[in-house]
This record gives sequence, structure tokens and C-alpha cells, in this order.
Amino acid sequence: MTDIKVCKFGGTSMANGMTVERVKKIAKSDPARRFFVVSAPGKRFGGEKKVTDLLYAAHDCLLLGGTLGEAFEKVKERFRLMTGELSLSFDIESLLSQTEEEILRRKSRPFTASRGEFLVAKIAASYLEVPFVDASELFCFKGDFLSEQETEKKMRERLLPLKGAVIPGFYGADGEGNIHTLPRGGGDISGAIVARALDAEIYENWTDVSGFLVCDPRIVENPQKIDCLSYAELKELSRLGANVLHHEAVAPVLEADIPVCIRNTFRPSDGGTTILSAKKNRPLSPVTGIAGGKNYVLCKFSSIPKIIFPYELLLSEEGNTLILAEGKNFENLPENGEWVAAVAVVGQNLNSSADALARIFKAIFQAGIKVLFAGFSSGIKLMIGVGKEDFERTVRAIYEEFYRI
Repeated sequence: MTDIKVCKFGGTSMANGMTVERVKKIAKSDPARRFFVVSAPGKRFGGEKKVTDLLYAAHDCLLLGGTLGEAFEKVKERFRLMTGELSLSFDIESLLSQTEEEILRRKSRPFTASRGEFLVAKIAASYLEVPFVDASELFCFKGDFLSEQETEKKMRERLLPLKGAVIPGFYGADGEGNIHTLPRGGGDISGAIVARALDAEIYENWTDVSGFLVCDPRIVENPQKIDCLSYAELKELSRLGANVLHHEAVAPVLEADIPVCIRNTFRPSDGGTTILSAKKNRPLSPVTGIAGGKNYVLCKFSSIPKIIFPYELLLSEEGNTLILAEGKNFENLPENGEWVAAVAVVGQNLNSSADALARIFKAIFQAGIKVLFAGFSSGIKLMIGVGKEDFERTVRAIYEEFYRI
């Protein structure tokens, strides 16, 4: 393992000149922070479109009318303003003109969409005074699929000789130079692959929150932050709507046993949440996180059904199978189903702690809440069914039992 920290900065961190100034302070505060993967600028205020959304709109306009339209004018203005805010002697006009000409020539949706990362990485490299390395030189696609082995080989050859670099996330190229984009969480995946290729000490993912919270702050006021998560816990919580970071986005580093730390660009002194391939020590609380929702369907079958959408298997014994699935998967309520709210309690050691289970149900019963069903759908996730009207009270009761001591 090297003494390199790879940092990924998301769209809110790259939204304007002031946020890029914060990025530079973070970068310069630790000499181990040498390689920076960046996303396209996000929203500066509510109601504004992200740069990537504007680029998709520009591409659609190009296909319909032969020009990039007003959407691309807004993109250019965003980058002009950012360059001015940073007082860079950077020829942004030439770069924007070249980019526009290339978009018009290629007429490629992935190429157009990727230009937000490309342009902001160019600006950030100039401001941080480190080299720019284009993602098209590093992320190697064969057809529509990323060749991770070839990609990591190129990264080691290209990046290790450098003292540092800024790399645009989200895209790569095939052998003919055609741009391809990565799937959901593409920028985070890009950063994770760079970290694994360089055998980084840690992968820091900088965003606009200070990590994962134990539960939804709209239900519990000022819930505690989760200091440490296992990858298995992250998978369960992200599937249940905890959208700080999608579990697939960090799989490359956790497979290599490289820790991930979620940090807040706007509160860099906050410790964040560290994600490990497996937690080495038993946590102080057997309950790591509480999630769920009101829009679930509980279905009863005589055997395990053939279903193409995700579901939780709560019970499977001869002649009796219970499954739980999100309501969005059903056009109509099935005859064998009923609407329920589901509270998920996640903890690495939960299923081996009789005391923790007793405390969970004691807290629910003392709150006067009727439990409709309960069962482990995985080794670390307990699903509890309640009426929709009791969902928030159930989350609060469990949280109070384990975190308001």
C-alpha cells in the first residue's frame, strides 16, 4: 500500500469558484492527497440544472435542430464565471470553442455528456497547479464495457511517475477514441478505480454531507453520525434509500481492502464516515442504521416465486413463503398482498445479539405500536412491518432505545 490518498470531489464541491477554492485548501492541507477525480459542476442553488443535465439537453437540441441551443450557452457561462471567480489566466474561450466544435463534429451523446467533467478538470488542474490527465487516456473500454485490468495497468504507468494529477470522472474511451460513460455513480466509480490501481492508503469521497446518519433527520432531529460502516452494512442501507454513496461505487476499493472515507467539503473538520471491507471490532451499538419506508407490499406464497424485481425473503418453509417488495414494483396490489410500512434495522452483529433484539421489540411495544411481521432478510438486516401511520414512531422508538442513553 502506498502513502497516496485519492480524493473524489462531487458536483457540489465543483459547483463554482468558491467551492473550488475549498477543494484547493483541502488538497493542500495534506501532502498525501495527490490525485483528484472530479465530477461536473452541480447545482449552485435550488432549481438550477446541473451541468451534465444541460449537456444532455444541448445534445437533444443538436439532434433536433442542428445547434446546441440555449442549454450550451448556459454551460459556457458557468465555466466562464468559474474561471473569473478563480482569477485564472486561463484561456477558457479557446477551450470552450474547441469543445463546441468537437461536440458538433462527433454528435455523440456520451461525448457531449462527458464535457462537464472534462472542462472542470481542466480548470481545477490549472488552479491546483497539478497536471491534467484525461480520463480517455486511462479508462479503457472494449465495446460498452470497461476493461478494468487494462485500465489499471494504464493508470499505474501514467500516474505513478507523477507527483499528482486532476482526472475527470465518469467517462473513458475505446481503442478508436470513442467516448463511453460509466453507469450510475460513475464519478465515484472512477475515483475508486484510480485508488485501487494506485494501491492508495485511503479513498476520500468529498461531498456536501459529513457521512451517513443513523436514521433520516426528517424523522429524528439531529441523529448521530455513523463513524464506521462495513461494506455489507453500506449495501443494505444504500438499497433502503441512504443515498450518500451507492455501494456499487466503492466495490473496487473495498475488494482491495482500501478504506473509504465520506467527507464534507463544506465542513472539512468533521470526521466523516469510514467504510471498511469488514469492521474489525464490534461496534459500541449493535444497531448501525435504521431505514425503510411506507410504500411496501407484503405477499404470501406457497413457494418461492419467480420474480424479476428485488425483494426481501422473510420466511421460506414448506407451504409458506413471505416476501416484501417496494410498492413501485406493482401496478396493482396483488390478491395475496397487503400494503405495509417496513422498518429496517441494520447492524453487523445484530442477529447474534439476543439482548439487542429484546431491546428493539421492547421499545416498539412500549410505544404502543403493533408489529405486523418481523424477520431477518439477511444476516445483518432485521425487517419489521408496522402500519403506515406508525412508521416514524417506530424509527424514533428504536433510535431512542440505542442512541439516547
